[in-house]
Amino acid sequence: MLEFFGKVGDLISIAINFIVNMIKSLVQLTIMVPRAFAAIVETLGLFPPFITVPIIAFLGITLTIAIINRFSG
Repeated sequence: MLEFFGKVGDLISIAINFIVNMIKSLVQLTIMVPRAFAAIVETLGLFPPFITVPIIAFLGITLTIAIINRFSG
């Protein structure tokens, strides 16, 4: 009988750890996205203009297609 309650306690502990780790991961993600965006913008600033324009166009088209596909069905 005590073994049952020990396993229930373990299950609750695992669930709480999962939720805590998920929240930590979401916080890290929200911190990393702006840093990554800033790094990409800085990197694009180092390229010459004749390379930057096609890269930005490709990213814009790719993002547009991704948004359309996400909301299409």
